[in-house]
Amino acid sequence: MFAIVGTNVFSRFVLNNSLGWADELSRFIFIWISFLGAVMAYGSDDHVGLNFVIAKIPSAKAQNIISIISDLLIMAVLAIITYYGYIVATGNVKYFV
Repeated sequence: MFAIVGTNVFSRFVLNNSLGWADELSRFIFIWISFLGAVMAYGSDDHVGLNFVIAKIPSAKAQNIISIISDLLIMAVLAIITYYGYIVATGNVKYFV
């Protein structure tokens, strides 16, 4: 991403000719880096939003229950994103109208 953005900045300001595809590609790479980073943080229990709330609860049993509920909510949101992403990717956008 750094190389693509750097090349586009050089091309835009030095050569006065912007690369049309560079902005879109860098945007998609940034989105993928964000998703992959979130998955890596979640997988190693380093995700700030999850640990901060659960660590404040004194009971270990309540922590486990809230952790399970949190995982179920995350799975539900991911299922919704996957479902509507599939609809958009296959071109069945008529469901949104």
